[in-house]
Amino acid sequence: MIAKIFYIASALALSGCVTPAATIDISAHNTHTVPAKTVIVTDLSRATNPGTYDTVWASGFFPLKDDATNPPFRVAIASRIRNQFLPDEILGKGQLRITLVESVILQKTTIADSVVFISIASALSPRDFQCGIDVNLEYQGKSERHKFTYLQKLPLSWVDAKQDDKNKFAAACMTKITDQMNDAIRKIVTL
Repeated sequence: MIAKIFYIASALALSGCVTPAATIDISAHNTHTVPAKTVIVTDLSRATNPGTYDTVWASGFFPLKDDATNPPFRVAIASRIRNQFLPDEILGKGQLRITLVESVILQKTTIADSVVFISIASALSPRDFQCGIDVNLEYQGKSERHKFTYLQKLPLSWVDAKQDDKNKFAAACMTKITDQMNDAIRKIVTL
């Protein structure tokens, strides 16, 4: 009984540490002109709202909820891609189709996160975070599927991390993923 009271009191105390969602800038920092007459971006990704018990007694990377970032990561990355990859309407040929199949931010969890007293200490330890997209690129009959990811460690879990740390991670995700994507687009349009 005392352990239960202690656990509830600790949970309430720690819940006061929750920081706001990361803010993602969707404007393009560097635009890239693509040698295509048109660039069409289609977002097929779905909202990530994992269940309460999805990570219980599990270890690995699990998705954060859509409200972990503002706007949701899937919306932000689709907007950034639309703003960043621009057609060359004069010299371009054909059409570049970019289809986002999945867009997600993942947090690494361990089985220790499910154990009552250990989970409190675990919440205050560094975490690995990964953002990634699964995308299909199609240009003049050529089609390639790619997964672009970025991995970074933050000093705390997502809900406890400083707002600035979360914002920097989200910004780095957007930049690293679109840079990787630019390289893949350059390859498919020159094949």
